[in-house]
Amino acid sequence: MNKKLIKILLVLILMGILSFLAFLYVPKSYKNTLKLPEAILSANELFYNNSLSLSKKEGVWVSTADDNYPVDNDLVEVLLKELYQASINAKKYNEDVWGNDEITIKTPTNDEIKLYFDEISGQTQEILAVINDNKYLLNGQFAIPSQPFEWFLQPLLPFENENISEIYGIDPSKFSFSDIVFYQASKNNDFIEWDNKEIKVITNDGIVLTFTIYAMGHSYWMGVDITTTVMPTIAADEFIKNNNFLYKDWFFELPQPIGSKLFGN
Repeated sequence: MNKKLIKILLVLILMGILSFLAFLYVPKSYKNTLKLPEAILSANELFYNNSLSLSKKEGVWVSTADDNYPVDNDLVEVLLKELYQASINAKKYNEDVWGNDEITIKTPTNDEIKLYFDEISGQTQEILAVINDNKYLLNGQFAIPSQPFEWFLQPLLPFENENISEIYGIDPSKFSFSDIVFYQASKNNDFIEWDNKEIKVITNDGIVLTFTIYAMGHSYWMGVDITTTVMPTIAADEFIKNNNFLYKDWFFELPQPIGSKLFGN
């Protein structure tokens, strides 16, 4: 073996040793982790303060505390898109962490992003993002609901009163679809012993909605059964086909003023 070849082999061996040592001494927080924009794009869990827990299942964001009832998917996706856009050119931030509100985003690779901000009426313009002990200041127009129920698609029923052809069980002047928002959803029917009342609404296009209102003290829950008349419109059929999963076998907690009005207290 000539001297030139020996020198080349020694150089290669030395480079291999140095590469191995460099790998050993890379801080663990930087191994197999995503950069901030990539981490935001791959988010599959979101936690807001201690009041909301969301998870992405089969492409749909759901509330894990509500038996995986779907939230407003567009709302979450738009927020993540805004965060992603703001993160692309975000500058490093070296001051103390600030903000009274906190969102935690997690990814399938166990990366975690902490977002700190001060929310004003559902809007904030500055967010401090922390990932792998690195801090970045994000600037943009971020729409972040402050109450857990505001993350759901509201109102519960996307109809207008003008579309009602018949109504039974309540005075039409005291009923409004747009008023029916809900606090939480559950698959568990724990209301067998509660007082209950039925309201039936038929729309002009042939959708039949049967509400069962359950009352116990100042608490109100509602079940919604959606069917069609004998000769519904194509639009009515399509609505049932595409949306029945949002109502069938679900129960919704109503705000006390709405529940009281529907129940007739």
